[in-house]
Amino acid sequence: MSAGVAAFFAEHLFVHTHIESTGGSALASYLKTAFGAARVLEVPPDGASQADPAAMDDAARSEIYALSGHFPAHSLERHFARRHLRIALVGDPVARMVSFYNDLLDAPDHPDDSRFARLPFDEAVGAMIEARFGPVHNQQSRQIGGKEGPNWLGLAYAVERDYAVVCSQASVDRLCAMIGARFGLPAGAQHTNRDRREPFEVAPVTAARLRETNALDQRLYNYVLRHENRLLERFDVFLEAMLRAIDPVAAVATSDTAIGGTQPPRQQHRLA
Repeated sequence: MSAGVAAFFAEHLFVHTHIESTGGSALASYLKTAFGAARVLEVPPDGASQADPAAMDDAARSEIYALSGHFPAHSLERHFARRHLRIALVGDPVARMVSFYNDLLDAPDHPDDSRFARLPFDEAVGAMIEARFGPVHNQQSRQIGGKEGPNWLGLAYAVERDYAVVCSQASVDRLCAMIGARFGLPAGAQHTNRDRREPFEVAPVTAARLRETNALDQRLYNYVLRHENRLLERFDVFLEAMLRAIDPVAAVATSDTAIGGTQPPRQQHRLA
């Protein structure tokens, strides 16, 4: 690992808000491949068998370059006295629920398997909605906003100000390539959890019910899609500027490299 990378992470910490069924496992795997598994602290939903950031001493925390897990924003990164660069991937609410349901079918030991996986998809969705099951009630918005009751203005602020970058699940390869290019590291994402089952068509009434139940997640996803090029470009410009400050020669070498295809010029945007 170069001195420039170490210097960057002496001042910054990647914080990956890992939302289930949005490609987050591919991003987490990439971070571990690129920076080394010991540099990435992954925290599962219940924190079992993982180091507790609050219990780590300063020396151990200083070795961590990225914090990743199914935790809401502002919950664990406070234990690291560095600039937090939050990253998140978001997905289409209907496609995300199909992926989540397929995961249940493939994981008989999952704690929610007995409740939902033994039902046909349409019935399972209805049961989840009736039970106010977390993943089917604006979970993406709650995690990114760091609140149980997020609102749209707070979410838009989070995307534009609290997060270094939020992009869609489809852009995980582009995001990993961007990080790899800036740090001079391998660029390929590690797709570890592609659905092993054949895709199926969701009944229109079920899709409509999912979108209605996840109206805030749908608005968040639509917003990110509409502004994705700008959000990714902004992140790339930030990384280039920070690395240039550390090592001007190394940064200049990558500053003209096209990342993820042609990027449009930045433009004014509305929080719609």
